Amino acid sequence: MMMASDWLGIAAADYGDKGEHLPVVSYLNDLSLEENNPFKDDDDFDFKYDKKKSFVSLVTADLTDYVEQGRLVKKTLSIPMWADKAAKKNRINFSQTLTEAIIEKLA
Repeated sequence: MMMASDWLGIAAADYGDKGEHLPVVSYLNDLSLEENNPFKDDDDFDFKYDKKKSFVSLVTADLTDYVEQGRLVKKTLSIPMWADKAAKKNRINFSQTLTEAIIEKLA
């Protein structure tokens, strides 16, 4: 399960990877759930919330945990020849498949 701090860290690192500036910092008391609704202009998504049960919260993230997560590292590995042939024939991306398998193992 992804937590808000994970999402924030990944999103902030993504801004940096793309060379974009982070959004301007907002004061907590100036935030509005209605104004900051990311789906407010999306006619396909009806976002409703109970104002009595909803709240704005402060989320922190240590960006050092996320900044280098997207950096690629070259690895050399050996797989059976049949697997290599089948993967190439089916245009399977080795790096993506290995990354997905590691993520699945960690879950």
